[in-house]
Amino acid sequence: MRPDDVRELLWRRHAYNNAIISLRRHFKQEYKMEQLVREEKEEFDRLLAENEERNRMAAEKRAEREKVAMEKMEMEYIRSIEEELQRREVNVKQKKQEVLEMVAKSKHFITEDILDEKLEEALENPVVYDYAVDLMGNKYYAPIPEKYVKGTPPRQKGRTYDITLGIEHYSKIVPYSATGADGNAEISPESGESMKQQA
Repeated sequence: MRPDDVRELLWRRHAYNNAIISLRRHFKQEYKMEQLVREEKEEFDRLLAENEERNRMAAEKRAEREKVAMEKMEMEYIRSIEEELQRREVNVKQKKQEVLEMVAKSKHFITEDILDEKLEEALENPVVYDYAVDLMGNKYYAPIPEKYVKGTPPRQKGRTYDITLGIEHYSKIVPYSATGADGNAEISPESGESMKQQA
């Protein structure tokens, strides 16, 4: 062969080899890209599945917590309702008892029909709450309660502390003409009449 033909063949052989190498590299890169995409998709699917599993487990735990919290809340509501009902029941019983006591006390209320009778009873049985009590529990009245006599005006007594000192004062409005020469007058405790002071 001629040298030119040999060089031509060598050049063609070299070009062919370069083309084959380029195609192989290209196909390898395409395969790698497809494999990389496939691997990324598989990894994405796996991560998505793991995320869904975690979400499912978290949802189950959250539902369990909410169930427990709801049961606790319902128990608290029921307990508060029961306590409120018990409180109202006790309040109703107390009010009912108060009403019964007021009804019982109302039997002794003084009405217009028995007013005169109660007044007579009070006058027949005088009660004085102005008294002292010693260490033995004895009561000392000042003055001593006196029964009211119908038709007789009551005797006006002086101040309490004057009576405790043993000095009893009785006051009565006396006209100027009934006084003595010095303008003084004395009222008798027994009769209530004016007596002139001794000179």
